[in-house]
Amino acid sequence: MASYTDDEFLTPSSSPRFDKIYRAGAITRYSGIYRCPVCSTEVASIKGHPLPGKDDHRHNNAIFGAPRWQLIVGTVEAEEKTTLLSVLRRRLGL
Repeated sequence: MASYTDDEFLTPSSSPRFDKIYRAGAITRYSGIYRCPVCSTEVASIKGHPLPGKDDHRHNNAIFGAPRWQLIVGTVEAEEKTTLLSVLRRRLGL
């Protein structure tokens, strides 16, 4: 399980990006920390780079199948920050 020291740096989210399970070797759509739902191994991956493949991350594939990855901590991309700032400015009448 990912840990942190200061919750000031994390924000709860209900974004659907956290619901999808990706196959081993898939290109990372969102930078962040991914977790294998089978064995709980966690990795950091950068947008545009492949997630660990079936040969890079091993658990008992005969029993559990190939590794899969689920985003558990996502980064806020620059375009998302711009959108969030725009929404806040509108709400505050700025």
